Amino acid sequence: MQSLAVAVMLRLASAHHVTEDLDTVAWTPDGTSDAPIRILMQRGATRSHNVAARATTQVAGCAALVAMKLGAVQQRRGTSLHKRSSDVYDIYRLLAEHDRDGQVATELASAPDGLGPWCARKAREIFDVDAEQTKRWLNNGSPDMASIATEQLRTVGTLFSESLDHQTDRGF
Repeated sequence: MQSLAVAVMLRLASAHHVTEDLDTVAWTPDGTSDAPIRILMQRGATRSHNVAARATTQVAGCAALVAMKLGAVQQRRGTSLHKRSSDVYDIYRLLAEHDRDGQVATELASAPDGLGPWCARKAREIFDVDAEQTKRWLNNGSPDMASIATEQLRTVGTLFSESLDHQTDRGF
């Protein structure tokens, strides 16, 4: 069976670093190239000359993104090593902007298979224990990334990991 890959480009409502594009590749078993566009249009998107569309849709939430990025940071090797700075920046911004009320920690505390405690350990390691190394990664990124101080990293990481530890200990 032959399938066709179709790239769909979407613009996010807001972004915190250079790209606002959400790239998706959809494979359709019958090779119909307009299937992803048709689905988006059914959900309120509008077609434009370059296949860009605007729609509101559910994507990975902040907690899922934080967990995924915490895993990605230290798994980077070879040609993807340079992505550490954007991974760390993404985690920092997600926690600084979306965990002020503890919502990210709350969601991860109730995650299965020990994901919450794992995230707390990784956040503590990346943002506190290894904060100087993390700051060096950020210094290799954009000016916005480089402007984050080591103490800001420690503050965001500590607040998140302590909140997550507290909620996990209480059985949330």
